[in-house]
Amino acid sequence: MAENEGVFTNERKILLIVFIAGIIIGGLIVNQFVDPFLNSGQLSDANATIELNNRLDSRNDELFQCLVDNGIDPDTC
Repeated sequence: MAENEGVFTNERKILLIVFIAGIIIGGLIVNQFVDPFLNSGQLSDANATIELNNRLDSRNDELFQCLVDNGIDPDTC
């Protein structure tokens, strides 16, 4: 009768090593390639939002100064 090797036979050990190596390699690929690709779109959206916010702030300052120049109290508008 063959010796009882338990749950982990040689084939299962090899399969487990390949599985763990695949998880590690997959994690590295996601970290190095997939995440930067996905985040690049979010970064461009964030930059566009910041630029729009700066333009709106500038326009707000211009309109506020126009009220002050014409003697209109900005608190009553």
